[in-house]
Amino acid sequence: MHMINATALYAGLFGLAYAVLSWRVSSMRMAKKIPIFDGGELEMGRTIRVHANFIEYVPMFLIMLLLYEVLGGSHTMAYLYGLVFLVGRVLHAYGLGFAEKYSKDFKKVSNQHFRAVGAVLTYLILVLLSLSLLWKSI
Repeated sequence: MHMINATALYAGLFGLAYAVLSWRVSSMRMAKKIPIFDGGELEMGRTIRVHANFIEYVPMFLIMLLLYEVLGGSHTMAYLYGLVFLVGRVLHAYGLGFAEKYSKDFKKVSNQHFRAVGAVLTYLILVLLSLSLLWKSI
């Protein structure tokens, strides 16, 4: 079935990314001996949030991309939607959890722009893909 190649590609890439994020949470839990929640540790809390934020957005995107492809959307646009969404998620994860250490009040964070750009790209693609699906469905 050739019509869902973009969805298959990005599902595979996001699956690998999810495995990495899951491993980060698990390995940090073991290293810090935190069995549940964040144990009051800011770094643990951020690692959990990066993981949770990923799973809050990626499944909906993949469902929408699959529907777009099944409904005959442009292959080029499907790959473009996936690429921009992937870049957005990577930037957001980097800005939230992989960048330099953060202050609790976010005032000394120099890499917050990665997080913001990632969020904007995520929202942009969700809106554009939603509009494309609405257009295809009428």
